[in-house]
Amino acid sequence: MAIKTAWALKDNKLININQLDRDTERGSKCGCLCISCNSQLVARMGDHKAYHFAHGSDYNCSLESIQHQLAKAIIATCISESITTSSNNPINTNLNHSVVLKTVDLEKALADGELIADCFVNREHESFAIEIFYTNKKSSAHIERYHDLGISALEIDVSEMGLQLNRDELKRFVLDDAPRKWLRKTLLEQEIEYSTADGLDWITADDTVCALKELHENDRLYDFVGAIGTCGQSSFRRRERINVQSVEGVIELNEHYVLARGFVNRSVSVAIMFPLGDYEPQSLTSPTLVVDLDIWGSHHRANWHGIEKWKKKLQYQADLEAEKKEQRRLKRLTAKDNELKIEHICKMYKQSSSLTDFYRALAEQTGLELSDLPFMSSEKIMTNWNCPRAVWRAIVLLVFVRQGKELECDMIGYDMFMNDAFGCDYRYAENRSKEVYFWLDKHFETLGAKKKRLVYQFHKSKLPKNFDAMMVDLITS
Repeated sequence: MAIKTAWALKDNKLININQLDRDTERGSKCGCLCISCNSQLVARMGDHKAYHFAHGSDYNCSLESIQHQLAKAIIATCISESITTSSNNPINTNLNHSVVLKTVDLEKALADGELIADCFVNREHESFAIEIFYTNKKSSAHIERYHDLGISALEIDVSEMGLQLNRDELKRFVLDDAPRKWLRKTLLEQEIEYSTADGLDWITADDTVCALKELHENDRLYDFVGAIGTCGQSSFRRRERINVQSVEGVIELNEHYVLARGFVNRSVSVAIMFPLGDYEPQSLTSPTLVVDLDIWGSHHRANWHGIEKWKKKLQYQADLEAEKKEQRRLKRLTAKDNELKIEHICKMYKQSSSLTDFYRALAEQTGLELSDLPFMSSEKIMTNWNCPRAVWRAIVLLVFVRQGKELECDMIGYDMFMNDAFGCDYRYAENRSKEVYFWLDKHFETLGAKKKRLVYQFHKSKLPKNFDAMMVDLITS
């Protein structure tokens, strides 16, 4: 399946496809390279699908490698920002739960090249490695070498990272939201004696029953389930905390696991499993919270299994919210495209043979009722700078007031489109600016604006509810 990503390298910098100019950098003209295989990419920027980069026909790249490289690139560009770590570091117990990234080295060689850390965060007395995990976890030998060197290693799981996330969402996912844990040696590697026959198990059934009560009392029986919905250029992340609210007790106990029953609400029951020894549960089809107890600290890990229907529901909701977000984005773009500008009104005026034709065109463009304006029949020139006063008032009201913009009165006096449309002379620009200023000075409070010298700041939210009807009166008053 073709890999679609919104991220690439351009001039050795990480960019999002939305940073490109659609008119000049579309297709192969984008000059972008894949962050993983370094091959040439094509910028797909059509009208119906989300913008994305695509590889050519021949490429040797994978989703895993792109996820891996993208996560490293994000960490490397977030200097002076904080990254969330995991609690109970097995090597450096003083390392905080949130750490500021001072300097970061990528592909850092350690122990004369025996280890290559994906990222290495340099901090005085608190340096640590970051390993990006997609599908292949670090081997026990790799983890043991980190311990021998006295280097803490944080593993971040990016398997659920969306390639269509924007920069802020991507940073939040890599730095905070993605699952993470400190790499630690197993009990066997720490030379803890293990013998089921002698009853020296890693965690006994009695330990588990006590832990179950403690975890429930401290509200620790939960896990997060999330989904990322995408639609067009919009994405929406939905995340829910599924919590076991009550525990009924142990229902099964054997040499492999302890199984208890809990409830996420009054009617929905779930299983709570505590694996014993090296047992790893497989293919759990019913909702089950698997809890791996940390006998060396309090960093117990809980993961939901068998909740595919729940995840599908979240995915549907995330997709629906992303679609709504995309519709709002397109609506804003449409509204922006339909916004009038000074040049639009001036162009209408120049193309009209009379004021009647001009106001007829203006009414069609804005939906205003202008057919009863008193000067449309007489076409009387009402100002000394050869422009119907109602025209520049329409420009001020429709371009600046209605759209909630800032207006500096000199802007009207010196605007080249108005000077061209009305044959104005720049020598009279100051007089034109004063006329605009004194007219607005009478009405700006009614329009919910603020004034500072020659500048008026308008806001859409503060306009009167009957603004369109008021506009016609302001044009002709």
